Amino acid sequence: WHMMADLDSPEAAESDLEEPKKRFKQSLKTLVPDSVFVDAKARKAYKLKDHKYLHDREANNLVWTLKEIVSHHINRIDVPKGSSGFKDDKLLRIAGPVVESEDDWFAISKLYGKEMEAAEFSEKFADTTNKIVHLKGFGGHVAEVYNDTILADLNKFKVLVWDGDDLDSGFTKIIPMFLCLDSSKVVVSFKKRYEVPKFNSRWYQVMRDYPQQVIVVPIDYPVIPPSAYNISGEIQEYVAELPAWAQEYFALGRIAIKTTKSKQVVALGGGGIAAKEATAGFQDGVKWTVYALSRGRVEEFPTMCDFAREQVGKGNGNIELITGKDPEEGKAFCQKN
Repeated sequence: WHMMADLDSPEAAESDLEEPKKRFKQSLKTLVPDSVFVDAKARKAYKLKDHKYLHDREANNLVWTLKEIVSHHINRIDVPKGSSGFKDDKLLRIAGPVVESEDDWFAISKLYGKEMEAAEFSEKFADTTNKIVHLKGFGGHVAEVYNDTILADLNKFKVLVWDGDDLDSGFTKIIPMFLCLDSSKVVVSFKKRYEVPKFNSRWYQVMRDYPQQVIVVPIDYPVIPPSAYNISGEIQEYVAELPAWAQEYFALGRIAIKTTKSKQVVALGGGGIAAKEATAGFQDGVKWTVYALSRGRVEEFPTMCDFAREQVGKGNGNIELITGKDPEEGKAFCQKN
């Protein structure tokens, strides 16, 4: 605060400082509405009131007081994990004022991305189900030897769906390439509702590069969708022996493909959970194209490629295994041929 004051009068200087401070605080209150932040692990939302006080959005009671007033530009608030009901060490912004800035992931996601409820997605793309493809695979260090073939395969589709994995050197690197093919193409991520801010913080640059072409569909898991989806039954039938986190990945993948009604999946390698999803989807006529791609390491457990090779050997016409290009293809399999 730079104010002219009588240096011989500390009281006058302090008085001169107080008034602009009050005006600054008041301007924050009057110009900027409350923002909403989420603890993804606790699945709880909090309102930030007067830029300092965190209130439970449902109960509307004060939960935590920040040490300092924070700007309305802030998208993350660090909190004490394990205290006051917090299960994560950070809260991410899910709603609030939008002030465009080059590196503000919240603002960019709101201005250039789209959020769409599952029912709205089903209605909007009801006549496009045969133009929707799902993309799966290993999360990192996947060779690029099939990129041209994969993109040519994906180019037949208008909508590409994935489970919201981060953009990295794995199968998700194909997503920006797909968007680059045609400005009418869109990509859709199905994410748990409280993980949408995290997704936005990881994908906002792609949203900025491809405005209105990146859609996120919030899923209220573990609340199970309509009984017609039979997700609970499929969990018991296909992944009952797996840990809870694996059951969740399976469930989210199945919710996504049952919502889109797509009949085509392309996989760049992939783990055992994808194989379980494939097994569940065969009864619905879902076809899988699996590229034998490793992630550069020896696999300890059966992979999607192991499953595809086995199913092709049994004459399953719903799955195709593409081989022959990855120099480390053998590492895509856990089991020896």
